[in-house]
Amino acid sequence: MERLSELEISSLIVMIRASDDAAFAELVRRYTPMMKSVISDLDFTQSRFDVAWSEAIVVLHRASLSYDISREGVTFGLYARICISRALYDLLSKLRLDESVTEPLDEQGLVASGGAESRLLLVESVRRYVSLAATFLSKLELEVFRLYLKGYTTSQMAEELARTPKSIDNAKNRMFRRLREHSSLFFN
Repeated sequence: MERLSELEISSLIVMIRASDDAAFAELVRRYTPMMKSVISDLDFTQSRFDVAWSEAIVVLHRASLSYDISREGVTFGLYARICISRALYDLLSKLRLDESVTEPLDEQGLVASGGAESRLLLVESVRRYVSLAATFLSKLELEVFRLYLKGYTTSQMAEELARTPKSIDNAKNRMFRRLREHSSLFFN
C-alpha cells in the first residue's frame, strides 16, 4: 500500500466531508488492503466476503466523517482499522447467531446439534446470565448486554436505544469489564 502522509489523508477527509465521491473512492483504494486484511483476520467465509466488504466500506466512510483531524497521536489509518474491526466483529457475531437460530430442526439436525433440549438449556442459561448480570450492570449496560446476546451490531444497538455509537461502545467496554470482574457468578 502506498503510504499517504497524514496531511494528504486530512485533505481527502476534508473533500469527503464536502461530498466529493472521487475523494472517497481514492480513500477506499488506499485502504483496500487494510480492509481485506481485517476481513481475512476475522475468518469471514468467501460467501460472506461481500457482506463484510460492504460493511467495511460503510464504516470507512463513517470513520472519515467522525475522525478528528486536529487530534494528534492517533492516525486515521489506526482509527479506521479499529472502527472497521469492531464493526466486522459485531457483524460476524450477528451472522453466526442468525445462522445458529435459523438452522433447520430436522431429525438429523436435532441429533447433530444436541437437539431441542440442548437449545432450551441454552435459552435458559442465557436468561440466567441476564438475570445475574442485572445485579451489577447499569440499566444501559444491561440493555446493551441483551442486544449483544441477540447479535445486534453497535450501530443497531445505538439506533435501538437512541444513543450514539460511541456511547454504546463505552457501555460495551464497561459491560465487558464488569462481566469479567463478576465471572465467578456465571460458573458456579
